[in-house]
Amino acid sequence: QILGQSDLSLTLKATQAVLNQSVVLKTLKRNPQVTIDFAQLKQQFTQDARRFARCQHPGLVRLLDFFEEEGFPFAVMDFVGGQSLADRVRDSG
Repeated sequence: QILGQSDLSLTLKATQAVLNQSVVLKTLKRNPQVTIDFAQLKQQFTQDARRFARCQHPGLVRLLDFFEEEGFPFAVMDFVGGQSLADRVRDSG
């Protein structure tokens, strides 16, 4: 299920099959309209994931795993159900 997307990335809700646990997958997507070098973008995505993995705070989801599939990097994070920040701001101002 698509949770969000931009010109450069895609965020999905998925199920980790073995544990039957909902997770979030974040990955990059190729966009011919974006002139940024994909290899450079992939390197930045990986560096950001490494930095995020070191962050531990009750207000942040955990980075559970990181892998590459068919040349695309994937960050696997906890799924926390509820209202999105955009929805909350829209509803509460």
